[in-house]
Amino acid sequence: MNAGKCDSCKYTGPLYEFKNDLAEPEIRFNLCPECIRKAFTCMAIFIRTPPGKEAMARKAARQN
Repeated sequence: MNAGKCDSCKYTGPLYEFKNDLAEPEIRFNLCPECIRKAFTCMAIFIRTPPGKEAMARKAARQN
């Protein structure tokens, strides 16, 4: 947990690091609790879509 300004809404306070290594290039943000909740919700929806499944397959292929 970090402290500072949220990269999304500019909230000042405790922040969580968000990383999306499925995106090209990799996405990294420091987000407040409300924005991290939204980011996780969006990721949960994305990985259930056809492009999300393709991204997961590419990530698995890179790791092997």
